[in-house]
Amino acid sequence: MKRAAGRSCPGISSRRPPSVTFDALQHGEADIPGLVGLYAKLSRIRALSSKAVVHCAEDVARKILNTYLEPDKSFVELREMAIDGTIDLLQGFSDACHDEFEEMRPRQF
Repeated sequence: MKRAAGRSCPGISSRRPPSVTFDALQHGEADIPGLVGLYAKLSRIRALSSKAVVHCAEDVARKILNTYLEPDKSFVELREMAIDGTIDLLQGFSDACHDEFEEMRPRQF
């Protein structure tokens, strides 16, 4: 089944990363409403996206959950993570979405 252009990678239309991602870095207690929203988006992704995108989205969800179990990050640690790129939990997911969008583009000869 071919997906309509723009229907893949739901939740990506806003360029803002989910707030639950940053909440997990700074708080030991889970943001339950944020996690419910995250899993709702994950269900939508499972219904509309390729297996590669789903796999990356599930990885992001696991990383966010695991981050809640780690010690809170200080501003200095967050800055270091921003510099070395480890703060971007969505990079692999974004790349998978980009690849899927490229595959859906009409080919010109």
